[in-house]
Amino acid sequence: MKNNMTTLRIAAALLMAGTISVMTVGCVKDNASSLRLVAEKHHGGSKTSVDGVSVYWVEGDKVNINGTEYTLNTSSSTEASVEVTDNENATLYSAYPAEAITALSEAHVEFDLPAVYTYSLANDRQEVAFPMAAKGVMQAGGELRYKHLCAAVKVTVSNTSPYSLVMNSIIVSSDASQLSGPVSIDLAGIDAPDFSVPAVATDDASLRSVMLTFGVETVILSSGQSASFDIPILPVASGDHLHFTINAGEKKIPGVSVTGVYKYTSNDITVTQNVQRSQLIATPDIPIAGDASNITYYSSKVTVNASGKQVYFSQGDLEYNTTNNTWQFGEESDAYTSFNVPPVYDIFRFGNCTGSNPEAAPATADLTGSTEWGNLPITNGGNTANSGWRTPSMSEFAYMLRYRTTDVTINGISNCHFLQCKVNGQKGMMIFPDNFADNMPADIDYSGWNSNNLDTRREQPSAGVAAPSIAVEYVNISLDDWAKLCRVGCNFMVEDGWYKDEGEGKEHSLQTDGGAYWTSTVVKDNNAYILYFNNEGVTLYDWRKYSGPYSKKRINGMTVRLVRDVETTD
Repeated sequence: MKNNMTTLRIAAALLMAGTISVMTVGCVKDNASSLRLVAEKHHGGSKTSVDGVSVYWVEGDKVNINGTEYTLNTSSSTEASVEVTDNENATLYSAYPAEAITALSEAHVEFDLPAVYTYSLANDRQEVAFPMAAKGVMQAGGELRYKHLCAAVKVTVSNTSPYSLVMNSIIVSSDASQLSGPVSIDLAGIDAPDFSVPAVATDDASLRSVMLTFGVETVILSSGQSASFDIPILPVASGDHLHFTINAGEKKIPGVSVTGVYKYTSNDITVTQNVQRSQLIATPDIPIAGDASNITYYSSKVTVNASGKQVYFSQGDLEYNTTNNTWQFGEESDAYTSFNVPPVYDIFRFGNCTGSNPEAAPATADLTGSTEWGNLPITNGGNTANSGWRTPSMSEFAYMLRYRTTDVTINGISNCHFLQCKVNGQKGMMIFPDNFADNMPADIDYSGWNSNNLDTRREQPSAGVAAPSIAVEYVNISLDDWAKLCRVGCNFMVEDGWYKDEGEGKEHSLQTDGGAYWTSTVVKDNNAYILYFNNEGVTLYDWRKYSGPYSKKRINGMTVRLVRDVETTD
């Protein structure tokens, strides 16, 4: 059963609405073993509706009745039918949606509520599946009266910028209350009018947030337009604080921002009374003003071969979130301090698409098919498998960092490709886009950009001669300057360390020196080429062996950054 939500502007104040809906499903006996489910009208003949929320059964909806899963074969309607087999007068207990249920009995239900919801639109209404449960008796004229177990938050966004913006994601977080994840709900008294679900306090920050991602859906807010979006959350205790973060921008491709992804954090909302199950809490309008200080990431085009092929970088390094077992790109262009800390992993063995760490992919894995990270569904990169992402080859990294023409001249150094720097104290390498020469921010101090941090490649002066090391002088880039550099298309790759395989039966050891990124190019002896950089420069060639790119065993763990090809229409 989906709650189909219309878009509705909310006044600039905290609003508390009544029940979202209490669904009445009649069970009319057709014969000794079948029931017909009817979504009955409620409240004096008008269908249950609060703040634009209407209730429909949708084809494909799944309910769990007495431990058995049933799929509804119906279009969007207030009526649905399903065959149920049980004895006369048997106790019935049911919950929806069946996919989220981990345990169900007459006494309680356990759900694993998503931390990430994907926006879905049908008939100009947002489709949201709110968890519900019901108890009843198998008898003629009996009924299952479903009740909501969650609350809802309605986030209203107003585009006050002069641009048309595309929604990327909305994140809701709390200071104390669990909003998502595993939850057990006592069903005792569910038939009583005052049935309630208590708020659950937790110290686990991963359970105190929930995100609505817009995936492949294109939601565009024209200048001056407002829209509201609804997200299921668990009940929230009075006195808690809710925080709302909006990611939006002028963006054509999920995971890549063509002209800017903006991050907006609204004022905190203090919950002045308990937000119960079936209640709706609405935000004031959150304006998107297009202020450059709020821009957090932008990715422009970079040429990767002599034929002129260009790519977009993903908005951040690839990550695996073990909380909800999903893949994602790093949301923050300046948040590069995780070092593979659970529940989010950002270092992987070559071709390891399982997400487990340090579980090995086959030592001979090639980046094709199921072992190409780009083929995975990435929540904020389209959330669809095989959507165009891929791992760059060694030759592509070499071309973008050495051979392409940039026309960038800084302090007498011409045709610059990259800068080794610290963004907010984090070491890494900033790669310039093809058009950086035309868009360099005028109000940044470039005096410290020199031959000890610009194009600091470790290269052989001649065959058989070791490449000399470089004493890199990292340039400090403030967050304000980084926002300006992001806006014009610079991409940052972090010195996040890598995991070294120490042999069979031994744990990996973290090597904290330098940044190491897998390329898609494999070599013999179960190796693959990597892009490696540290305080001695950027290694495009193996200075130890004096020939060929730098390679590592595929059972080691490295960072992954994906790209996608620029289409001729972009």
